[in-house]
Amino acid sequence: MTRTQTHNPRNAGAQRSWPLVAIVLVLMGATIARAQDAPPTTSSPKILAAVASTTQITITGQHFGSARPTVTLDGTALTLTSYSNTQVIADLSNNQVPGSFLLALKTAGGLTTYFDTTIGPVGAQGPPGPQGPQGPEGPQGPQGPQGQQGPSGQGLNPEWNLQIYVDPPNTQVQAGLGCTSGGVLIGGACGSAEGIPNQIYITVNSSAPTGNLSDWQCELYNADLNNPHAIVFGSLCSYPNGMAHMKERLTPTIKLTPIPVKH
Repeated sequence: MTRTQTHNPRNAGAQRSWPLVAIVLVLMGATIARAQDAPPTTSSPKILAAVASTTQITITGQHFGSARPTVTLDGTALTLTSYSNTQVIADLSNNQVPGSFLLALKTAGGLTTYFDTTIGPVGAQGPPGPQGPQGPEGPQGPQGPQGQQGPSGQGLNPEWNLQIYVDPPNTQVQAGLGCTSGGVLIGGACGSAEGIPNQIYITVNSSAPTGNLSDWQCELYNADLNNPHAIVFGSLCSYPNGMAHMKERLTPTIKLTPIPVKH
């Protein structure tokens, strides 16, 4: 008996697709296995505080890990009494000296963090050091913007106030003259009002402002025993707010002191 085999295209297509499905499943399985084998991402450790007693130092921070870390103090390894992800307690040596030290914590994963810490009491502040040398002059800065024009200043407006007086023979005169309202005394005059040769008889003993700057005061002496001679004295005044009022009159102060004649 002859058996006839019938070819079914559907079944043929389904049979050919199995190897492809198997290959896809194998690749997916390898990917999942690699994802499961990858180590978790580790955060960097950080020390937030370190408090030391006479025998131990307590370190608090973040991401120390669950495995035993390594702690050193200025490069010297310390013995740990306890450790966790956020706190580590280590023993200090019996002969630990006070001072400032560099504390280092290295996790089991090989990540290291550093912290400056002080062990023991803090000493008194030392005296200030000597002043250092002056540094070099820096470069000139850019020119600044031009400022606004200021208001107009008050003028000086100087004005002389002079008086002529006849000094009696052999007499000393003390004469003074000030300024009218609004004036400021800035100078004065004192001397002979005559020309050569009569001016030689007049001697100026003093020519200066008074203590309160109200008058210019002159002290002159007529050395001629027989004849009077004219003298001039006065004040130089500044009027910042305008010239002096011409109607206002100045009254000089004059004091005469006759000099006794020696026989």
